Amino acid sequence: MSNLTIKNIYIEVEANGLELSGGRWMATIYRQHGSLAVVKALDLINGYERQTTITNGVVGEWEWVNPPMVLGTEYRTTEWWNGKPVYTKVIYMGALHDNGTISISVNAKVTAVIDIRGYIYNSVEKTYAPIVTASNGVLATYTWVSATEQDAFVYIRTLVAMPNREAYAVLKYTKD
Repeated sequence: MSNLTIKNIYIEVEANGLELSGGRWMATIYRQHGSLAVVKALDLINGYERQTTITNGVVGEWEWVNPPMVLGTEYRTTEWWNGKPVYTKVIYMGALHDNGTISISVNAKVTAVIDIRGYIYNSVEKTYAPIVTASNGVLATYTWVSATEQDAFVYIRTLVAMPNREAYAVLKYTKD
């Protein structure tokens, strides 16, 4: 080990739409076995992490380990359910109505909703709180998947007046 040399190496990688360059991303390649490798990409500024596989030189889909969760953006996660990849998305539901129901389409060809979590945003206090069944006058969010369109719809029902409150839903789902 007397001739140990340390070199800085700069690489640019672009595979299936993810460019890893500009000093923001750090990519690590792990050889699993044979011709299979896993590429992990870490956003050094924000801490987001993605990964993909390379099999016989073919780069697979990029999957998010921890996505940035930008409103309305769909992310393929590293999770799988019933043999299908799991996607996640944050949906803005709008202002909560007094004693009413709001609903919104997920806008994805959903086959199964795996998880759904609702959040109330208080625009005066600038705080978020999870929606729990019958907590604070709000019923839990739920979905309905149309048999023909396969589009999931998210519903939130309020039981009392909700001034200065907005709702968000975080979904995990599979699709065709």
